[in-house]
Amino acid sequence: LWGNYFPNLQDYQSIERISSNIFRIVDNKHRCGLASVEKGIFIEPQYGEVKLVADVFIVNDGYWDEWKEDDGDWHSRYNKGKYGILDQAGNMIVAPQYEDIRLNANEEYFDITKDRNLEIYAHIDFSGNIFVFGPDEKQIPLLEEYDWQGDYRNGISTVLKEQFKHH
Repeated sequence: LWGNYFPNLQDYQSIERISSNIFRIVDNKHRCGLASVEKGIFIEPQYGEVKLVADVFIVNDGYWDEWKEDDGDWHSRYNKGKYGILDQAGNMIVAPQYEDIRLNANEEYFDITKDRNLEIYAHIDFSGNIFVFGPDEKQIPLLEEYDWQGDYRNGISTVLKEQFKHH
């Protein structure tokens, strides 16, 4: 059966159903892609991680390192990349650029951050529009003069300029 859709089946270490008609494929270099029975492979294996979340795909551009130690044992390590969002057709909604993307409790938008250590979260809707919640809990776009901004709390929003960020 799979040979009809994947002529080089030996190039894949796993094929896993993640919805009724979509499969996560993982090649022999541990890169993930997406396939369906109707379209075959529609996202070539290129991501370190692909998850189906609320009808979109959360992707991470990380990668696996493998090496052989002097004792002959093989070791591997996942180098976590940045997260982004693809739609059901595999089109990029948001390029991988965020440290974290999580679906909010009401499944209406995603909480996103550029730096998990700072715990400054903004939000992104299913169309890729980034916003914060204003003092009245209404969605407002990020202020353009800053590199990052968090929700307003007690009338104040935390902002970030990259030139002031400590590494």
